[in-house]
Amino acid sequence: MNEKYLFISDVHAGGFDKIKNKQLENEFIHVLNWAKENKYKVFFLGDIFDYWMEFKSGYYPKEFDTILKPIFKLKENQNTVTMITGNHDNWTDRLFPNNNIEIEENFRILKLNDKESVLLMHGDGLYQSNGIIKRPFFHLILRNKLFIWFFRLLFPDRKGITIMKKFSYLNRTTRPTTPQSSKKLTTWFVQEFPKLGLETVICGHDHIPRLIRHNNLKFLNLGAFFMHKTFALYTENELKLVIWNELANQPNLFESTDL
Repeated sequence: MNEKYLFISDVHAGGFDKIKNKQLENEFIHVLNWAKENKYKVFFLGDIFDYWMEFKSGYYPKEFDTILKPIFKLKENQNTVTMITGNHDNWTDRLFPNNNIEIEENFRILKLNDKESVLLMHGDGLYQSNGIIKRPFFHLILRNKLFIWFFRLLFPDRKGITIMKKFSYLNRTTRPTTPQSSKKLTTWFVQEFPKLGLETVICGHDHIPRLIRHNNLKFLNLGAFFMHKTFALYTENELKLVIWNELANQPNLFESTDL
């Protein structure tokens, strides 16, 4: 079997000024179109949007319609399109399921060629041996259905999205992206991941792209597409961290890191 997968996270679409947003949007769409043309099955691993909120009325941030269209079109050549939500875009409702996008709030375990077990998650919480994602207390509040219900009640439609947009911007810009910020996920991989009975983990969240091999296990962080234009490909039985070359309209290999 020649399975072909593309994994991408941390696009943070809509989080910048008009010029950067447009450039980021175009590059992201080019990646999706390339994946569709080359028959890659795409997995989204969180924070595709810098802010996202849907309301029971059906209202959502309409500025994302341009990138939603190629996301929805992926369904034309893959059975399922899975979107694992991150800490910036977990307030979903009916829009994605109604367009054949499967929403996953926690994690997925994927079998590569029926052999290699791969844990897919965003990275804002850490997978435990009991099968639960352990999250910071504040993130548990934000994901709590009662809290979301009250927020939507108090701040409907445009008002709620305006508040979410400002909060997401503050959350992203006050969290440093340095080698030190990657320590939490890397430490979890070295100390806890070997206990889980899995071979590979793919995630994002801390915005530091890296592929680490340790005791025959692999940790791949997708980095931040909005910063590095990185994502991952699985093809010809090999997992690769790549960087998008906009001029050539294709990915190039990104330097890996061994531990």
